Amino acid sequence: MLDDADGEARPSAGPADARGQVEDALVSLGWNPKAAAKAVDDVADGPVAQEDVAVTLRAALRTMGAARV
Repeated sequence: MLDDADGEARPSAGPADARGQVEDALVSLGWNPKAAAKAVDDVADGPVAQEDVAVTLRAALRTMGAARV
């Protein structure tokens, strides 16, 4: 919990999710956004930590096969 300007407690934002970075990388490599999102969902059970972007990207690429649609 964090204190806001009035001194009242508010919940913290939670863990950062770098899932969008992985999806953007897949789209940049030629995959369509829907396929990219599905591939990331297939390999990531929850939020993707910044330090796990490369591992998640490689795992997503393995699930996608060779056809870029």
